[in-house]
Amino acid sequence: SSGINAECPLRPGVEGKTEDFVLFPCMLDEEILVKIISHRISWSDCHYGIVFDGIESRYCNGALGAMKVILKALGDRPHIYVLDLKQSQAEMITKYISRQEALAAEAERIAREKRIAEEKELEVEYLSEDEYDALEEEAKAEYDAKVMKVQREKLKREREAEVERQRIAAEKVEQDRLRKKEKSTDCDSALIPLL
Repeated sequence: SSGINAECPLRPGVEGKTEDFVLFPCMLDEEILVKIISHRISWSDCHYGIVFDGIESRYCNGALGAMKVILKALGDRPHIYVLDLKQSQAEMITKYISRQEALAAEAERIAREKRIAEEKELEVEYLSEDEYDALEEEAKAEYDAKVMKVQREKLKREREAEVERQRIAAEKVEQDRLRKKEKSTDCDSALIPLL
């Protein structure tokens, strides 16, 4: 994008005018490119890794040729990773957000199904006194155990909900305190230059 064409002027014309230059392709021999890249990646700033941001080059014969040169220059390194990102950053962010939303929706669906299953398990068909008296002793014991389980679970859920409400309230109080502290710090820092 600096205005250099895919061809390089190698021989000026007879009269020395710039428009009289004879242009030749700037294709370099594969071995020369391998040596150039090998030399550059031997520098100390490349010891912990190298990123080639795009392999299109006017010096190689296409992306496949450039990739071949890069792989030859890297030699037998133990870890070589290739990422082909043909997307814009906006497209990647959109895909990431939609994936996160899909995962959240799936987690919500699973939680809802689990909650429904738990509620079905805790459903008790309450009996009238006459219906209860008509039950056999074993059935009464089962019924009493189920009613007690339901009551314990309801009490447990109420306690958990109360603890969650208290936690949220405490977080809100802490956030308000931090905001007030930031505001007072901002006011104090605004006054310092005036002193």
